[in-house]
Amino acid sequence: GSKRNRDKELQFLDAYFADNKNVSVSFSLLNNTFDKAEEFNISQGNWNDLKSRILNLKYDGGTDFGALKEVNGVEEYLLFSDGISNFGDLTMKFKKPLNSISSTPTSDFNLLKLLANQSGGNFINLNELDTQSALKTYKRLPIRFLGFKENPNMQELFPNIGSVISEPVNIFGITSGNTGKLTAVFSVGNEKFESPVDFSKAQQLENWQIAQFWAQRKINELELNSTQNRNEIKNISEQFGVVSKNTSLIVLDDIKDYVRYKITPPQELLSDYQKIISQNKGRVLEQRKNLLSKAFDKTRELKTWWNTEFKPVEKKEYPRISNQSTPVPQAQRDVQIEESVVVGYNSSAKAMEVSSSAKMKERESTPNGKITLVDVESTAEYMKDFQNLQSADVIYQKYLENRSKHEKQVSYYFDISKLLFKKGDKELSLKVLSTLAELDLENEELYKTIYYLLKQRGHYDKELWITQKILEWRPFDAQSHRDYALALVDNKKPQEALNIYKSLLYQEFTDEISMRDNGIEEILIMEINNILKQNKNVDGSKIDDRLKADLPVDIRVVINWNKDNTDIDLWVTDPKGEDCSYSHKSTAIGGRLSNDFTQGFGPEQFLLKKAVKGKYKIKTNFFGERQNMLSGPTTVMAEVYLYYSDGRQERKIAVFQSQKENKQESDSKILIGEFEF
Repeated sequence: GSKRNRDKELQFLDAYFADNKNVSVSFSLLNNTFDKAEEFNISQGNWNDLKSRILNLKYDGGTDFGALKEVNGVEEYLLFSDGISNFGDLTMKFKKPLNSISSTPTSDFNLLKLLANQSGGNFINLNELDTQSALKTYKRLPIRFLGFKENPNMQELFPNIGSVISEPVNIFGITSGNTGKLTAVFSVGNEKFESPVDFSKAQQLENWQIAQFWAQRKINELELNSTQNRNEIKNISEQFGVVSKNTSLIVLDDIKDYVRYKITPPQELLSDYQKIISQNKGRVLEQRKNLLSKAFDKTRELKTWWNTEFKPVEKKEYPRISNQSTPVPQAQRDVQIEESVVVGYNSSAKAMEVSSSAKMKERESTPNGKITLVDVESTAEYMKDFQNLQSADVIYQKYLENRSKHEKQVSYYFDISKLLFKKGDKELSLKVLSTLAELDLENEELYKTIYYLLKQRGHYDKELWITQKILEWRPFDAQSHRDYALALVDNKKPQEALNIYKSLLYQEFTDEISMRDNGIEEILIMEINNILKQNKNVDGSKIDDRLKADLPVDIRVVINWNKDNTDIDLWVTDPKGEDCSYSHKSTAIGGRLSNDFTQGFGPEQFLLKKAVKGKYKIKTNFFGERQNMLSGPTTVMAEVYLYYSDGRQERKIAVFQSQKENKQESDSKILIGEFEF
């Protein structure tokens, strides 16, 4: 909102109300929600009350076009926006004319035009027009296309019936044969006009690629909801060679570039292209075979670990000989000592037998575990202004008041959103969190921070949308696919999640990415089998049997982080004081740690099949952070499970940011939670 030219918007409204002196206005605000309309009655062009309301607005929150809805009793809409929706996709079509008005140079002009055209309104670009020209554009009666009078069997017609068109008129569609003579129908206001079109006299044009023109309009239509339609947009874009939001400018110097980007070349290069593609198929199949082979090996390794009985060695305690008060002859003393040692050993052995027996009973009736997560408090200086504030509303007002000093500081929104959530105001907490999406366009590190907190707080529908966006931007990261699959599980779509996991194991990654993410198969295998175990109705027939294993565990911890080229370590200390960490990956009681990820986004996983009694501490260590200041400090999400995959599964999630001065332990590690059995 701060980037909009509010003066030009107000000047336009001055002219509008001078021309429409007596109107009623329903005034609504759109951020991550669509606020209930406030009513204003404009009389004799006096709109001072509405103007005052606009001047006192505090812009906040991300933008979710999915929250837009019709307002009852409205005859037309004026939408003041940059057209950029960063927290959801448009899901509706306006039945009444919508006039979209832009005053931001970085607007999504294509979407704003589509919104206006589809509804029968006008697009007004205040970046280019003065006030009177803008008013003239608003008042212009749009020409709408109403289709063909004969109603021919024509598919995929663009522009859509009812849409606004501009001159010259271009209508694109697909038909199975020659359509003969047709009559196109248009309207201007309440008047209808007919225009004959004679296809029987049509001529074939060699140099006009009509299919590309049709495809571009089809993509424009689909991009109104680009997240949901991303696969169709990608397919059409590749098939017809047209640009979409998710395509990049690619320089094609030689045949290798066409092969690399899988783009069909011109006719003169086609033969060489197909030859190289054929040669590469063998290499790709070999790479996929190697990836699957690693996954099969890891599954066998996990099965072997799970079936191993871990028996920690107990320390033997021998009784000590007390000082004798009466002298004993040396020979007799030797015998007595010898007997004492024997007796002591026997009783110790009995004690061990009892202990072992008790352990068997303990395992038969598994003890109830408990997860306690530690709230990692922010140590930022700005938090001092909030420490004595009690109500969420007062905290929110203080946040707005202080925001200009911390406008680009990611941790400010993270910390205040967290504070509002603790105060019980989920709505305000989500609004502040969604503002993170406003700080930078298409920044996956910011979106991962948002995703972690949405998951932790149970906003699963938004979690799914955010992870879809990250996957669009970074399809070459295994973690992007995994995050999306986990969001599908949260949204009770286990079959779709399983399909993502399967495709992930067949994915073709670069050598660099494969090396960076080596060992991620261990985490994926646990999650694939958890889906199969928890959801009896899913079809697991497409998952290779060599990847299937029933691996219930008492404890599972997974840490993930939002920045590439970062090394964060997971440590779990068991009740016997033994650490499971990157330098000591297996413990006496059976604790197991996955591969140490030192360059990517993680994840790292700890597993324990059978928990012994006592407390377990979960810690993280920020071993090697490479800060990108724009997306703030590294954000970590810890998924903490009790009884993973055994029917009693319980999950808690911790989300926190790295703070160098935050040392809750005597060393540099941060304590984030405990298990107690």
